[in-house]
Amino acid sequence: MFDLISGKDLMARWGISPYELLSRFIKKGLIAYDETGKEVSPEEALHGTDDPMRDVEKIFAWHNYELPWSEVEAQRMIEALGNLYFDKNNVEVIGDTFFPARPKKSNPIAEPDKPKPADKHPRVRHRIQTRAVAKDLWDKHPTMTVPEMVFHDEISKMCQREDGSQYSERTVKSWIKDLNPNEQLKGRPKKKDK
Repeated sequence: MFDLISGKDLMARWGISPYELLSRFIKKGLIAYDETGKEVSPEEALHGTDDPMRDVEKIFAWHNYELPWSEVEAQRMIEALGNLYFDKNNVEVIGDTFFPARPKKSNPIAEPDKPKPADKHPRVRHRIQTRAVAKDLWDKHPTMTVPEMVFHDEISKMCQREDGSQYSERTVKSWIKDLNPNEQLKGRPKKKDK
C-alpha cells in the first residue's frame, strides 16, 4: 500500500482548481484512487458505482473524459475530484516537474545597487546616468542653465548611443530640466542691457 493524499489537499498544495486538476493532471496520467487505494474511473468517481473496467481502461477513460454540459453534473464531478485520492510519490514527482521550487524574492530595499529590469534597456540606462552627471554638475556649478548643461562635454558622453549617435537636444533637456536648482536659470539666458 502507498501513502495517499486527497484531491482537496492536493489542490490546496498546488494552488489549482478542480478543473485544472482534471485537465492538466488526471487526463494526462495522474492516477485517481478511492480512499481504499483502488483505482477509480470517472463513472465510479461521479456516481460511486463499481465499474468492471480494468485499471488500464480506467486511465484511458479519464484521458477521454470531459466535464458534463449539465451544470449540476459538472458541479458534482468537481466536488467528486476533491474526494479522490492520489499517490503521494507520484504527486511529488509531478509537483517538482510542474511547480519547481522558486527562489525567495529578495527585498529590493536591501539591495539598492541591483539594477531593476527596466534599467537594462540602453535608453533607460543612459537617462539615469545622464541625470546623475547633471545633478553632480549642478552641485558644482549651480548657475549653469539647462541649455548649457545639455551641451556640456560630460553630458554629451553620457548621451551617446551604442551606435555612436547622440540623443536629441530636446530629449536630453526633458531628462534633466527638473534637476535645475535655480528656477530663474531655466531656459535661455536673458539679454544683457547695452
